[in-house]
Amino acid sequence: MADDKQGTKLLFSVRDTGIGISPSGQKKLFQSFSQVDSSPTREHGGTGLGLAICKQLVEMMGGEIGVRSCLGVGSTFWFAVPLEKQLQVESLTPEFAGAKLLVVSGSALTRATVRSLAQTWGARCEEAETADGALSWLEQNANRGIYRHSDNREKCCDAVLIDLQMPNLDAVEFEEKVRSLSAIGPLLAMTSLRKQHQAEALCSQGFSGYLVKPVRASRLREALNKAVKGEGEFRRNRGDRTSGLPSGHSQSLNPTNSQSSLKILLAEDNPINQQVIVAQLAVLGYHADCAANGQEALDLLGDRSYDLVLMDCQMPVLDGYETTQKLREIEKGDRHTFVIALTAHAMPGEREKCLTAGMDDYLSKPVDLEALSAALKKYEMENMQSENKYEVKTINLAETSQLETNYTEVLEKAGNSTVPVQGEIGLQTWVHGDFGGLLDKNRLEQLGRVNINLPQRLLQAFVGNAQADLATAKIALEAKDWQTVEYQAHRLKGTCANVGVPMMADLAAELEFQAIGFQSEPSATQLLTIEGIENILVNLSSHLTRVREFFETRMFG
Repeated sequence: MADDKQGTKLLFSVRDTGIGISPSGQKKLFQSFSQVDSSPTREHGGTGLGLAICKQLVEMMGGEIGVRSCLGVGSTFWFAVPLEKQLQVESLTPEFAGAKLLVVSGSALTRATVRSLAQTWGARCEEAETADGALSWLEQNANRGIYRHSDNREKCCDAVLIDLQMPNLDAVEFEEKVRSLSAIGPLLAMTSLRKQHQAEALCSQGFSGYLVKPVRASRLREALNKAVKGEGEFRRNRGDRTSGLPSGHSQSLNPTNSQSSLKILLAEDNPINQQVIVAQLAVLGYHADCAANGQEALDLLGDRSYDLVLMDCQMPVLDGYETTQKLREIEKGDRHTFVIALTAHAMPGEREKCLTAGMDDYLSKPVDLEALSAALKKYEMENMQSENKYEVKTINLAETSQLETNYTEVLEKAGNSTVPVQGEIGLQTWVHGDFGGLLDKNRLEQLGRVNINLPQRLLQAFVGNAQADLATAKIALEAKDWQTVEYQAHRLKGTCANVGVPMMADLAAELEFQAIGFQSEPSATQLLTIEGIENILVNLSSHLTRVREFFETRMFG
């Protein structure tokens, strides 16, 4: 839009050919918690926060944002920002000059992202849309010596990156065929956050590592340093999937070290909590499909038969209680799918609330590995004692409720011998003046016994997710939308406890408590305590900064 020696003003626009937005609707778009269609039957969802946050970010950069739209034709959203020019660019040899990659994905956007980054660093990038296309290219070029690698060995490519979300892809078979060829570098998977557990499993079957989409420059560079230069440690090929649960413990949790046939559905809206539970299930020998809310869970339950559902109680769209009630209505007594509630509430009456909704059991969050193992073994025993697998109605019809109060307490009282001995997992600098008490060492060590890379990965994801939760809570506070403040606080409380940040978990619990109180107090008294809730948000932000600093500078070396 404008250009001079010091800077330039760039215009970005995104156009669609959708239903369009009326002039009156356009006026609401950039307001917090405002919907173009606010009726109960609206078809297009959203919280009403996304564009409000975009507006704040653009204005902080000194730019402008807007929309042009016509009903029935479509919309064009745009923003313009002034940017300073880099006055002098140093001439550097690209760090991956001469390296060659093969990127396999059905998504043109994924291929373009990797290609753009790789070319910036001097690498050459070949592309294939299908696994068959990739194998065909590799077969044609594997033995031709089409370029010379820096270590004087002939290779046709330094690394193969394959998207696990391609339809009809058998990743294990693809890996075996690639390995049968010569002159092929490491094999790296690209996967969504929700399917990360599948990538973890593949790393014990020949894959050298994986990248979570959207592919980030720092992670791709790290992977290429390992693949091309042999530097750093981006996922050893074998032996680091878990940190080595003590052998006795591993035997007691999964005696045959085999995959259970139990069909599990995890209904959990928080991606970090999903990662933790899926990783815990994997080390116990179980696999789970994931749903991000109650409606998604019902859709999956309608499509296929599950034996057991791990049901988060607090989810958007449909919470765990409503989802279970609807499930029982659908089953109509002809079938009984076991439902284990996952709840961070430790309040009186929670047990009865779960029972009333039709749940069979519950686990306290953050979920303990041994407690989860005990719960699953219990239901496998129930299955062995029934004639028709999980299609019995004995659990809820029993005179004595099957709902346990707390599996962890039960295990501790019983002196369960399967609780593993505390072991070192490579976490460094735990005792430091600036970080005393900030992190829960025991919780992170427990996660590290599930997978040695899990604490690092979770804290990295936690920082970004927590920043978004706090930003949303702050905007909700300004709008005095206490219900949203409560939801964000509850979400943050659970995540903090799960990744081992107890100070932030306590602050989030206090934020949740105050938000609940504001919903029942008259507006006149709310004004007296808003400063208090603002202080909680400031303290949460301060602690988050310390967590980020710890993760980036001290945690792993």
